[in-house]
Amino acid sequence: MAMLVLATASQAFDESKYYVINRNGETGSYMYANGSGISTGSLNKTNASYIWQLIPTGTENGYYIRNAGTGQYVQTSKLTVSTAVSMGTAQVEYIISTGAGTSTYFMASNDQGGIDYSTDNTLGLNKGASGVVAYYIKTGRGNSYWTITETDYTPDEPSTGEDEDMCLNVHAYRMPCGTYMSATKMTRIDIAGEGVLGELHYTPATKSLWTLYTNERATVMAGGKVNVTGSLAGYTTTGLVVAVCADFDGDGQFEQTAIPPVGADIAAELTVPADAKPGMGRIRIRVDQNGNTSANGDIAGTLYDLPIYIEAAKANRTVTVLVNSSGRGTVSIQGVDEEAGERMTADFERGTTVTVVANNIKGNRFTGWKQGNTIVSTDKTYTCTLSEDKTLVAMFTPKPGGAEFDDEYMTLTFLRGSGQNVTVYVTDQDDNDVEGVIANVVSVTGTKFKSWYSNDVADKTDLTPTGTSLTTVRKIRFNITGIPSDYYIEKIHSQMAALSTSGAFLTSGSNQFRMSIYTGPDDTSLALFAKIEDDLNKNPGQKTMWQFTNPDGPIVPTDPMCLEFQLVNTANSCASAIYSVTLHKSENQPTGINDIIADRSKTASTDGKYMEDNHVIVVKDGQKYLTSGQRIR
Repeated sequence: MAMLVLATASQAFDESKYYVINRNGETGSYMYANGSGISTGSLNKTNASYIWQLIPTGTENGYYIRNAGTGQYVQTSKLTVSTAVSMGTAQVEYIISTGAGTSTYFMASNDQGGIDYSTDNTLGLNKGASGVVAYYIKTGRGNSYWTITETDYTPDEPSTGEDEDMCLNVHAYRMPCGTYMSATKMTRIDIAGEGVLGELHYTPATKSLWTLYTNERATVMAGGKVNVTGSLAGYTTTGLVVAVCADFDGDGQFEQTAIPPVGADIAAELTVPADAKPGMGRIRIRVDQNGNTSANGDIAGTLYDLPIYIEAAKANRTVTVLVNSSGRGTVSIQGVDEEAGERMTADFERGTTVTVVANNIKGNRFTGWKQGNTIVSTDKTYTCTLSEDKTLVAMFTPKPGGAEFDDEYMTLTFLRGSGQNVTVYVTDQDDNDVEGVIANVVSVTGTKFKSWYSNDVADKTDLTPTGTSLTTVRKIRFNITGIPSDYYIEKIHSQMAALSTSGAFLTSGSNQFRMSIYTGPDDTSLALFAKIEDDLNKNPGQKTMWQFTNPDGPIVPTDPMCLEFQLVNTANSCASAIYSVTLHKSENQPTGINDIIADRSKTASTDGKYMEDNHVIVVKDGQKYLTSGQRIR
């Protein structure tokens, strides 16, 4: 049994040179470092993870196998058979030899009590099905023998982590060379603290070695403390370090570095120099499996560059409110002695709670407060704490369909939540919430009526569309309570659209439908209000505002009032969506009604006595009636 390595007197490989390692005879099987493991693939000399250094240990044919891209070493092959061999920071001695006179090499860790290539005894590097594994190096076992070839690879400088920058004072930064390691990366980055005038909250979608994030930027002040925190994936990886580097004077060189403890959560504190001048700077976060913490050194992992603004120090925080478009609304800051307008600014102590208010102008709707790219509230009155300077934009949009009605009305807007959960918002002609009026969806019948779409995206499918022809009635039914007693309804508008079965707007084609609205006190006593027979896709690719007018004149709404939309396909199959319903207050008193008794608390029992309820009492031809039609004696 051979227990001795056959070798020449001198070492076969030079520490100062670089090599590629190929499974004997397979052009698509070159070893490369892949995260914490080793894989094989087609050679890519531009990727340093395919490049290897063989560093003599002093033992005959003994070497440390170091990857040029990650700086890590091949770990022991003394493992269970077929177990993946890993990469790490420990220097593990390998015997690299040609065995019994072959021209290719086996590589086996020299911690196994001797090297035996005559039998299945010693474990070395073997090309397995899913990467490099530990397997026997017996002579003739093809997957355990490799061709090692010198390559002309030249590492980019600085290769040892020197912080030499390419271009000072021109905001040019060096992008470190290295290898992308997808297993170790930041999943959340936050910049905040008492020295931060504008916070940054960023969720990276890391897909490459280097990420430059410029959609939003943090603003820091001279002399302030800056807290950089975040969440780290792969934090248990051996040898992993995180470095948070800062350039606060904007000269292109990182002059400050913090090394936080590695864990699921990362926290580092930086200090902006008191003499820092206003301008641009940068914060860089390095996540490196190779243990390198220098700002510009080669990296095996992921790197994030975050441009920042530097401003002069100040004690207070500033809140600025403004409208997104002139003529659509006004804004104000509570406690500030200034009339509401289209822009307002005020200073407060850091940590002060501030309330801002938005008011729309007739014909426009308030949709939310926006800070940067984020909607922070959909309420007209928004309260926040000033940990930073804030610019809040009140977002206004023209009413549905661009229509601005001249009369008084209430609009019911459908907003879909998860599943079949629906919220109905009720607002008046000035876009104010209507107190006491509540609307609730009762039921929806039909697979192609995608009701209560709140926006224009196609992925909000309320009801599963089918490819079958729409031949039956599709209905949406909802109840409204609390309509004022002096509200007569003669006209109803509804904003609707024709959709494909996938939920997208139809951009062409004609879709003839009959659309009907029924009203009544409940779903068993519905009467036709009005109907239209037309092309639902009259305005391809967008919503259409439809008007329904009762030919018999205004009606007195019951309380509760049941409203039902019915659609029947008369020609072509398509889906449909309903976005909003507008009930117009008529100035015309319904025919034959002499008076309205604004007492909703009483109705009549069968014996003519009153009992508690919520119906409206009307006087018609001298007789009292409930709005449900029951006569009161």
